[in-house]
Amino acid sequence: DLRYFEGYPPHRSGALMTLPPPPLTDPGATWTSYQSEPARQGERFKPERSRHGVNVQKMQWRNSNWVDGFPEMVSSMTIADVSPRFAVKRIILLYENAQYREAANFINRLSHGTFKTILNQLPIDMFIEAMPHSVSILEALYAKVFLSSDCGIKVLRPESVLMQLVKLFAGTGSPERWLGSAR
Repeated sequence: DLRYFEGYPPHRSGALMTLPPPPLTDPGATWTSYQSEPARQGERFKPERSRHGVNVQKMQWRNSNWVDGFPEMVSSMTIADVSPRFAVKRIILLYENAQYREAANFINRLSHGTFKTILNQLPIDMFIEAMPHSVSILEALYAKVFLSSDCGIKVLRPESVLMQLVKLFAGTGSPERWLGSAR
């Protein structure tokens, strides 16, 4: 049972040339073998796709805890692994570059332990003098102190903040001007 393949010669156009098959030890060893069992039965190598897609609205959603398996890859809302020295440097750098909101967001995301450690190292006087621009930083600091009730609020010097607010409002006719710049 010898099969032959057809091919076109390079010189004669339109005329077919018969080539012998490639030498094989077993004729059934190639996927082009038409005598193979799956080809005779009409089976397909790749099953047909269903023509109707899955309706997303009818899918059943379930709670999954797969995220718990990757705690180091999924960041949380708190920054637990930052050192206190890095946190102070980052806050001061953001403050010096007039990125007050970013500094406030960073403070809000600090863990309780890190915040408690850096609270005495922060330049609170600088933040108070830079009001109204640094109001978002002071707001974040006061909120964090309020949420962690065992920290002392005296460190933030609320009297100085109040005096600075009075100076700002007394020096201008409209407090909306200052409040608008902090937002």
